[in-house]
Amino acid sequence: MANEGDETAYRKLGLASKLRKGTIDVKQFRDILYISLLYHANACGSYAGNIRISRDTIYLQYTLVSDEVCASGRIDQLTYLVNNPERIHYRVSYPE
Repeated sequence: MANEGDETAYRKLGLASKLRKGTIDVKQFRDILYISLLYHANACGSYAGNIRISRDTIYLQYTLVSDEVCASGRIDQLTYLVNNPERIHYRVSYPE
């Protein structure tokens, strides 16, 4: 965990550039589309992930579901597994 705005810790871990660039990994394994990314979240919050598919785009959702928040942050690795037997090449939209 790091305090809000403390990029020094993220740089030491090699995460700062990945967070800024929005690095996302999308791979097709047989019938499953694997999507993975790093997300800067509130360290005290609880989150719920989901997806929404509309035409050619998958919208990744990662929603704060608790009222508890604090000044510290954490890096969460989000992984989404999407059934995709047709192997459609989706665009991916992810939370900022």
